[in-house]
Amino acid sequence: MVDSIVNGSTIDRRQLIEEAAGINKYKTRRRLAQRKLESTEHDLVRIADLLEEVERSSGSLRRQVWKYERHQRLTQDIQDIEILIAYHDFMTLRQQTEPVRAKILEQTRQKEMISTRIHT
Repeated sequence: MVDSIVNGSTIDRRQLIEEAAGINKYKTRRRLAQRKLESTEHDLVRIADLLEEVERSSGSLRRQVWKYERHQRLTQDIQDIEILIAYHDFMTLRQQTEPVRAKILEQTRQKEMISTRIHT
């Protein structure tokens, strides 16, 4: 074993010394921790990209909501105006037909009076 240490390469000697010192388990832990860090950094970059995309989408969605709400308000305004116009038209027609209604009512009364005279 001593012969292999003396005649072996520097890498072999280093591994043997590290193994004897108990450093290997710490190196393994370090490599695992390094991989976890790299994975976490990769995840953070991905999350940042996703956040950027969501922020862009949210701006577009906000504009769409604003347009929808504006459309709803304008539609309601149009309905209110149409109701007012219909009411105004109805009242105008009612005023125009009132004299005719009164005349029909008067004619009906006269007819009833004549009919009552004839039958009595």
